[in-house]
Amino acid sequence: MFWRDASLFYVRTAEAADDVDEEIAYVRPRRENPDTIEIGMIAIHDDVRSEALLGEFVGHVSQTAKRMESEDISIGEDFQDVPNELTMKEIVERSGISRPPRFVTPTLDGRDVGAIDQIAIKPIWELLIDISKSRQARKEDVLRSANAPSEKTILDLISEDLLRRGTALECKKTSAAILRTQDEQFLLSPFLGSTLCPNCGSPLSEERRAEFYMLGDRGSRLLRGNFWLTSLVTRALVEVGVSLESIWWNLEEGGGELDILASFRGQIWVFELKDREFGAGDAYPFNHRRERYRATQSVIITTDKVSSDAKETFSDMERHARESRSYGGRSVRAPIYIEGLGDLRKRLDDLARSASVGYVREVLGPVEIATGYSLANVLMGMEERSSSIRSQTNVEPMREALVRSE
Repeated sequence: MFWRDASLFYVRTAEAADDVDEEIAYVRPRRENPDTIEIGMIAIHDDVRSEALLGEFVGHVSQTAKRMESEDISIGEDFQDVPNELTMKEIVERSGISRPPRFVTPTLDGRDVGAIDQIAIKPIWELLIDISKSRQARKEDVLRSANAPSEKTILDLISEDLLRRGTALECKKTSAAILRTQDEQFLLSPFLGSTLCPNCGSPLSEERRAEFYMLGDRGSRLLRGNFWLTSLVTRALVEVGVSLESIWWNLEEGGGELDILASFRGQIWVFELKDREFGAGDAYPFNHRRERYRATQSVIITTDKVSSDAKETFSDMERHARESRSYGGRSVRAPIYIEGLGDLRKRLDDLARSASVGYVREVLGPVEIATGYSLANVLMGMEERSSSIRSQTNVEPMREALVRSE
């Protein structure tokens, strides 16, 4: 271990063994080449400063390694990602699942970003849900509703194709809708002057016109199956450092499978997403799914809240497991509850930081044991100061290349 500028650097031998710490449910991914030297850093800096410091340290280690070159040891110059996360195949093998799940690696469409950010605003999401249920809503009713959006907001929703605008003909006498159209030219047709209202008998050209809104194609697609929420959480995971290739979406209908599965720093994370309250009736099915994948951490994200009954159910499970050791001696943690989307990014960043600190504690455990140095206290102190953790570069001897991983 090395210290510089309040940053901890380390160089370690990366073993090839598949180790599982049952207490913290930590899984170290298998490395194909056991002759690997891993270089990492824990820093209290922004990402740009951290990258620069780590790059400088890597240069020093590389220069030292170059002086060791011989017929048996060669250090290359190429940089590439290190596959330090679990694959779906490894996760399935570890969990012993008989039927492979229907998961897919996500694809995020940049054109959806603005629309998803709009839907994440609760009053807008509620408006879109109401329009989806009724299939359309009169402009007058929308603007008079509780938490009514401004006309500028409506125009923004239309520009994002979350909403479409149309015109309805309504009977002046009964206020019943006669017809609706998105074609303004149709309302100029002579047909309207010669056709009578079925309610009052007046020509349609004399009846009242009212603007209405319905979901646009993008709005329908993003609301279907809470796709907007899945995309929002996925984007937040990527922003805190999880590789898109280490995130999987569920393709099965009916809620019998996880919504999102992710791997980070050798840990397995499972996510349950709800656009409503997470109730006690949801707790046992979700507990089954998280145990099925031997999840390191489970996260419930809801636009509403997690009911007190559901939280009590998870507390009872945790207490029962501790008393009966019914989970093979493994500790059973209560899920992380993220209620509302206001601090979603921060909560996931906390989760990623904690996993990174746990990873460094695990890989530097032998140093702590051999020296008696309280590395755990140092790491916890750095974590409290919003540390930025990087394990970015590996140097592989035995004719392997110098490689880099985020």
